[in-house]
Amino acid sequence: MMTNTSPPTLESLISLAANDENFSTIISNLQSLYLYLQENPSNRCEDDYVRLMAHLLENYLNASKKLSLRQHLVEMIARQTQDDYAAQYFKQRFTNAELLDLLQHHRSLTGTRLVLTDVDYDRHKFKLKISRDEN
Repeated sequence: MMTNTSPPTLESLISLAANDENFSTIISNLQSLYLYLQENPSNRCEDDYVRLMAHLLENYLNASKKLSLRQHLVEMIARQTQDDYAAQYFKQRFTNAELLDLLQHHRSLTGTRLVLTDVDYDRHKFKLKISRDEN
């Protein structure tokens, strides 16, 4: 667990994973950041987590899975509003948005984040779930 990790160390973890295509390193850093967030919620750490998650998704999901995930997140964002016009706006805006931008808005508008559940290190596969903040 990383409860005693200082922000410079977290920055170096993010930098390492963002520049290294090593699946195991990225997964390990994401899991460590998630544990750190559970104990020490902060906007900066959340931004790092979302950035690293976007990097993982961009590099390790095939095109059809990315499209499916994108559609699911866009629908979740659109459901946050009762106004049909606003929902349509969100759908149009986020259909072609960068994955990082989509994840950031998903996080801020739904109060949930994507979390890794199962990881197959040999085949570079993983499962995600959507988790609501417990704090």
